[in-house]
Amino acid sequence: VDRRQRHMCIRDSLRDEADIIIAAELSPKDRYIGIVNAISEGRTSHKEIYERVGIDRTTCTNSLANLGAIGVVGTVHPMMGAPKQPIYRISDSIVSFCKEVVAYADSVPLMDAERKYDLLEQRIRSFMGHRFEDMCSDYVVNHWDCLEIGKWWGPDESRQIRELDIVATVLEGDVKVSLFGDCKFIGNAYASSTLREFRRNIQLTKDDRTQRIVLFSLSGFDDGVRDEADMGYVTLVGLDELMG
Repeated sequence: VDRRQRHMCIRDSLRDEADIIIAAELSPKDRYIGIVNAISEGRTSHKEIYERVGIDRTTCTNSLANLGAIGVVGTVHPMMGAPKQPIYRISDSIVSFCKEVVAYADSVPLMDAERKYDLLEQRIRSFMGHRFEDMCSDYVVNHWDCLEIGKWWGPDESRQIRELDIVATVLEGDVKVSLFGDCKFIGNAYASSTLREFRRNIQLTKDDRTQRIVLFSLSGFDDGVRDEADMGYVTLVGLDELMG
């Protein structure tokens, strides 16, 4: 019973931590907490947010700017013709975990424990995957002369939406080069078949500049991918390189 009570206290503390962070910086707190809650629920466009919170467009714009100023909310920067309307995300790791994992656990209190664990595991993987992408983006910024960095998304020939985790414009000497990064947080070693699919998705951008491909993986790379790296076609970044 004591251990259960300790776990409940930890959970309650985490649940409240995000709201405490927001309320300490911004007022009225209910508006700002409502905006962050809306984003955590998957309402990531400007229109979806202000309709969910029940505020006008201008108030929403100003509030999102204030949340961005304190590092709680950020935007996904579209690259190479991806839709220009902002997509908002929770950028603060503590707030993100509290809202996207802990709060979700509280929303399904009556669910079977095994089923709840499976759903939470998916949430935690998604949370960690996004943090891993942030690490990979930081690696690009720190290791290349980066002029612009973001993501690309758009339809393929069958109208299915495809995404590229990292798209950047970097300088090599005086020449602008396009850098494309793919981030694999979990699973087996990065496979040659995954690289082929990644290259097909790159072609959808219709980019005509010199291109560089950087693959990030916590589980290593298969022999085919390593052969391509040896020939200079791709750059491989594993956990050792990410952590310096």
